[in-house]
Formats: sequence, C-alpha cells, structure tokens
Amino acid sequence: MAVDAKTADFWFRFSGSVSVLFPETDAARTWIDENIGGEVQWMGRGVAIEWRYVDSILAGVALEGLTVFSL
Repeated sequence: MAVDAKTADFWFRFSGSVSVLFPETDAARTWIDENIGGEVQWMGRGVAIEWRYVDSILAGVALEGLTVFSL
C-alpha cells in the first residue's frame, strides 16, 4: 500500500551510510523519544541513522502502526 506524503508519520531518506528519518507527527516524535532516546543524532529536523540500523528502526516503526514515506 502506498503511503501519502501528506499523512505519513515519518519521511525517510536513504542516503547510503547515513540515512535520515524525519518525524512529521507528534506520534512520530514520541516514538523517537521512546525507542531511540539518548542515541539520537539530529540532522536538522531529522534523525541520522547508520545503515546497519535502518531495517530494525523501520521495522519498529511499522510494528507500532506508524507510516513512512520514502523520499
């Protein structure tokens, strides 16, 4: 199922070694606080994610029923 950019909880940009996850809703920001917590490295409005953690983080987001729009 396609995710609409206007209603997605997160926007995600895959950039190779470091990707960025942008929280777009309050639920997304709460998810980051509760699940990534002290390990967060912000890049502007988004959270930097090393390539080796991308699959686990996106799986966790999906388990919570949150949506991701890939840029």
